[in-house]
Amino acid sequence: LPNINLLLPLSLLIFGILFLPNMASAQTITALAGNLLSIVNVVVSAAVVIFWLVTGFLFLSAQGDPAKLTKAKQALIYSIVGTAVAFLSGTAWLIIKNAILTGA
Repeated sequence: LPNINLLLPLSLLIFGILFLPNMASAQTITALAGNLLSIVNVVVSAAVVIFWLVTGFLFLSAQGDPAKLTKAKQALIYSIVGTAVAFLSGTAWLIIKNAILTGA
């Protein structure tokens, strides 16, 4: 595992360089929330793709071993749930945004 003492400041620096200028240009709270949501959407989408790739690798490397297949099946369930949560969170944002903007 990478050293967390080095990884956290490095990831914060990369986040600041890549995403903060986009967020700073927002004029309203909804624009800021939309910018933040787009950043989170990119990160979550990348994580979902990585989860599915890892799940596929686990199935391919199991080679019929029951213990490894059990681990791969658990990873498949986690990937499905993670994808569903990511999709539903985007839908929930649209519902919340419409409720705030329309007042309904």
